[in-house]
Parts: sequence; structure tokens; C-alpha cells
Amino acid sequence: MQKVRIAQFIFLLIVLLFSSVIAADKNFYAELSGSEVMPSVKTTAKGMATFQIVKEGKEMTYKLTVTDIENVTAAHIHEGKYGKNGPPVVSLFAGPKKEGKFSGTLSEGIITVKDLSGSLKGKSFDQLIWLIEAEHAYVNVHTEKNPGGEIRGQILSHIK
Repeated sequence: MQKVRIAQFIFLLIVLLFSSVIAADKNFYAELSGSEVMPSVKTTAKGMATFQIVKEGKEMTYKLTVTDIENVTAAHIHEGKYGKNGPPVVSLFAGPKKEGKFSGTLSEGIITVKDLSGSLKGKSFDQLIWLIEAEHAYVNVHTEKNPGGEIRGQILSHIK
């Protein structure tokens, strides 16, 4: 009887540990360049966006950094598979325009269901997470010179 209780305890402990790993915050990233824009853009600008799903999947923190980009007007998460353009679904930077050449943190913050727009407006936050996990979302940084996007990167899983 004692051995059965010990085995049950060990099994319960393993289940709890496994479920805490599953429930852990998820991380994603996007490496941005002009070659990822559709059609591609010749630019020296680069960028990196990092995302972490928090609050049991109800929010997502983000940080968008860029280097050598000029006159940024906006940045969004867009719905779209790799190589395909799609509509914006979350604004990451709405201005005012960054005048001149800029390198550094363009924006950072927390995305909630209230920030969803376009095809995700009025939908659950899970829809955004599904797009990201399915690799059907990308980050696009728009500039005065390239209003359709100067740098872009697909959002991918990031194992920490």
C-alpha cells in the first residue's frame, strides 16, 4: 500500500511539473529585413521584434528594435503567411513619425484584446496567438520612402 501511494505521489508530481512547463509563458521573435518585404526592398535597415505571451494567454509583451532606418511612420503585426502580404491586425507603432535616421527601441509595450484590429477586431486574443503559432503573422515597419513596408519579418517560435 505504501509503494502505491509513493508511486501515485511521484506520478502527481510529474504531472504537475509537466503542466507547469506547458503553461509557461511562450516566446516568439521576428528578424526584420528589406529582403522579407513583398516585393523586396533594398535597404540597410534591420530590426528585431520579441514577443512573450503572459497573463495565462490574455496579454503579450513586445519590444521592437530597429537599426539604420529613416523616417518611420508606422509598424504593425500583419496577418499573412511567409511571402504573402496581409492586413494589419495590431499596431506596434503609430507615430509620431521618427524623423531622420533612427536606431534603437522603436516601441515596446503590452498587447491586449483591445488592441486587435482589422480581421481580428472583436475576436478573442486566442485568434492572435493562433496566427502567431501557425506562423501566419509578420511584423512590418513602414517608412516615408516605403509606405508598404521597408523591413519585415515572420513571427516565429522562440525557444528560450
